[in-house]
Amino acid sequence: SYGTRLALVTMRDHPDSGLRSVLLDSPDPPNNARLIRDVRATHDSARQLFADCAADDACSTAYPNLEERVQTLLNNLDAAPLQVGDNTITSLDVATVILDLSDKRADFMPLMIAELEQGVLDTYLGLRDRSLGLAQDQPEGELDPELQELQAFFRDIMNAYSDLVAQGAATGDPLTFLGEIMESLSKDDPRGALTQLIQDNMEGDKQQDLLRKLNDLDDDQLAAANTVGEDQQAGTRQDSANFLQSVINCQEDLPFESVDEALAEYDRLEIPQFAVSNQEMIREISNCTGWRLVVAENIENDAVTSQVPTLILQGEFDRRTPVSWGQLTAEGLENSTLAMIPYEAHETWYKAESCVAVIATAFVNDPTQTPDLSCLEEGKVQFVLPDSE
Repeated sequence: SYGTRLALVTMRDHPDSGLRSVLLDSPDPPNNARLIRDVRATHDSARQLFADCAADDACSTAYPNLEERVQTLLNNLDAAPLQVGDNTITSLDVATVILDLSDKRADFMPLMIAELEQGVLDTYLGLRDRSLGLAQDQPEGELDPELQELQAFFRDIMNAYSDLVAQGAATGDPLTFLGEIMESLSKDDPRGALTQLIQDNMEGDKQQDLLRKLNDLDDDQLAAANTVGEDQQAGTRQDSANFLQSVINCQEDLPFESVDEALAEYDRLEIPQFAVSNQEMIREISNCTGWRLVVAENIENDAVTSQVPTLILQGEFDRRTPVSWGQLTAEGLENSTLAMIPYEAHETWYKAESCVAVIATAFVNDPTQTPDLSCLEEGKVQFVLPDSE
């Protein structure tokens, strides 16, 4: 998504550079409202689901006025939780399930809501316990589930060190630190070496949290750590996303935003129960306290306008670069097509044989032709109807 910022700035700053066409996957426009995104993105992804149902003849017939019904259901649960047998269901419980739109869970949400209105928990429990809504196929290149805990450990320790750098509490090169992790894994006692590395570089609760997570890894996982670590190292060297993110956020985005305005957005949420913690906002702001950067000129907050043919790929459940950002990007690009990709979250083009790839390849081959988006219709959310359980 940060690559799309580079593309958009190039379109703005070099209009006569001879650009033939531009393809943006998960766009991050300069005139975004990042802090308001932190407040609204999760909330709005759920509302996108309700809009999908309203636009689908079968779903809107079976589940009319779905968004209003969800509001009423959550308000009723606020007043009196639903008690069915040994299960006590609160508005927070239901909101948590609705806001998880991973895999194919969106298919079942309208049915779940209709059942809860009747005091029936079947679909709710299936989604809560993750026995419903699982994708049939993993995207190519996805990490083996058995190694996901190990991958999460690498991500956590790198994020912890990145935070120290951002706060000025560490002066080392994060890539060098990642190399020290890899060196620790090659030792005869990798667990002991990693323990020492964490103790030498972390303090307090963060140190204890990482040590606990390391202790939770078994010997087989540590034996596979070099492979996962090499993937992490390659990815970090390739895009240095954490550091790129902080530079752009701190220099080009946050200086043009109001924290008070972002916090006021909580009061404007259509479904207050979908409000999320302000921790992401706090993290973004606090990260910038350690970055000694010159605030960008006002132009960095301006909308990009261009006549270059542009294809925008937008995941309909993307929370990092939400649908509103895709729409905002398209507003200034006169010859753009916004392709809404069903089910997808952040970054949509990861399989060579996918519908997205077909659309993107055809566009690159001939950007003068209006993209054919018909294959997206075949992949749209398949809502489960009351008589198709």
